[in-house]
Amino acid sequence: MTVQIGAVLLLAIVFTALALYQVNAVPAENQAIESEHNQQVHGEMQELRNAIKNAGITGSSTSVSVTLGTQYPTRTFLMNPPDPTGTLETTDPSLLTIDNADVTAPLGGYSEGELEDRVLGSHETRTVVYGPHYNEYRNAPTTRIEHGLAFNDFGDATVELTDQPLIDGDRVTIVLVDGDLSTSSSSATTVDTRSLSGPTDPVSLESTGDNITITVPTQSPDVWNETIGTDFGPKSGQENARVVPSGYADGKLPIELAKSGEPYDLQMACVAIGDSDTTCEDFDIDEEADSKGGTTLAGPKVTDLELDPVTVTRGETVDIAGKFDNRGAATDLRGGTPIVDAEWYLVEGDRNGTLSSEEFNRATTLWANGTIDTENLETNTTYTVGVRAQDTRGVWTNESVDGRVMEFTVEDEDSAEQRGLEYAGTARTSEGSQLGTDSQVAFDLVNTGTDSVTVEGVTVEKTGPADKIRSDDVGFAVPEVLVQSTDNGFAWQLGSGGYRLGDRIGLDDTATVEGNQEVSVILTEFQQQRNTNTPIDMNGRSITATVDYQYADGTTDEVTVTFTPPEGS
Repeated sequence: MTVQIGAVLLLAIVFTALALYQVNAVPAENQAIESEHNQQVHGEMQELRNAIKNAGITGSSTSVSVTLGTQYPTRTFLMNPPDPTGTLETTDPSLLTIDNADVTAPLGGYSEGELEDRVLGSHETRTVVYGPHYNEYRNAPTTRIEHGLAFNDFGDATVELTDQPLIDGDRVTIVLVDGDLSTSSSSATTVDTRSLSGPTDPVSLESTGDNITITVPTQSPDVWNETIGTDFGPKSGQENARVVPSGYADGKLPIELAKSGEPYDLQMACVAIGDSDTTCEDFDIDEEADSKGGTTLAGPKVTDLELDPVTVTRGETVDIAGKFDNRGAATDLRGGTPIVDAEWYLVEGDRNGTLSSEEFNRATTLWANGTIDTENLETNTTYTVGVRAQDTRGVWTNESVDGRVMEFTVEDEDSAEQRGLEYAGTARTSEGSQLGTDSQVAFDLVNTGTDSVTVEGVTVEKTGPADKIRSDDVGFAVPEVLVQSTDNGFAWQLGSGGYRLGDRIGLDDTATVEGNQEVSVILTEFQQQRNTNTPIDMNGRSITATVDYQYADGTTDEVTVTFTPPEGS
């Protein structure tokens, strides 16, 4: 009896010990395993950050392994919770913007205006985020890679894992991240990084008056306050840069560059992480003179392209005209010899045809004209057509860089598809309120249908340093937007406030466009509000505008056009 009682007591002691171990020791051991794994992930995230940075700087492609979760040891008489997991993902794209800056020198055959269109303004980028899902280590940080900076985010505090490469003295390095990545696991995952575009050679920037401002998307402004600082000077993280005090709002953080540090050298690149089918801006810009032409001196450049009409019935012809320039300059090296030949070509296909000009063999800048026969083209199909020219050296236009393309559509005779407004292929600038500055822009649309449509609004995207369309006419004789058609429509901002680029401008009086009629959209003046409403010269700048309109039956539609007014238009 005594032996039995002793055995029962011993068994009770064993179960009590196991229970205490399960309650106290197992969680502590698991927390230690989770903490050790978290340290491991921090190192792997630094490697991923370095891979992204190197892809942007050198154009390399790298694969990095990230261990998202971990496993607990097997316990014979005890129980473990499910193994910890982790999630690695990219955030939705947000805009990084560069404002108050001018490009001060050409590069690689690109003019200052062309470079501004490529590198200034807004660019989409993403943050890479690792989030752990532990059972015991409940205050584990979220690890982020943001604009080249890797750091741990504890919610109420941040800890840097690497230096920030965004601003270093007078150098600004921006590596945009593209790609859709989202994976959750308790094991390792492989992440591929690859260069999509760039890096540019250094592009020289100076302020337009106010400090150059780089606004970055972030959910952790404190880490940038700490790494860059909120004051200019040697005691700050960057002597000539500062985070704008109290400037953080809606996930956007403005960083200013001091004018005392000018000029600044900007390099930009775009890198893909995970799946990406997005084409970034073209940052493949270098200072070699042959970077645009594939030869020592590039061939003729296409400066304008016109099609009429842009929608035809099969069998009809499309008139096409291209304007070419081979004059060359110190900042845009070309042959500088007469143009001897020109042709049009379908971008996808083996069709081409001649363009003629009386100026061949004599002029280095000329218009050449031709027709496109649609008899043998497929119907209900949209075709992309470009033009190219050859100079006396035998060098043709590099159409991938110095060309332009437009689209035309071939329809069946019996096609009942409702047609609307399309770009007529013509754009021009004119002098605005400031003498010698072509700040006014006009472009033409054509109603390709037989029924009338009514234009109701215009939206113009931000372009270069311009941020507003505004009329300086205080007598209200010149509206901000004028649509010249059968009955003219206009948009008028009373009080001379103007309209911000990117906002829809509703016409105060709608404009009717009859079938097969052209209509002109006149944008009175592009200005830069942040620089005291300074008129902006729009020659050679790419402009994207959307015109929305309504059919007689009440249905609505819109047309988006992108064009570049030629120099001296």
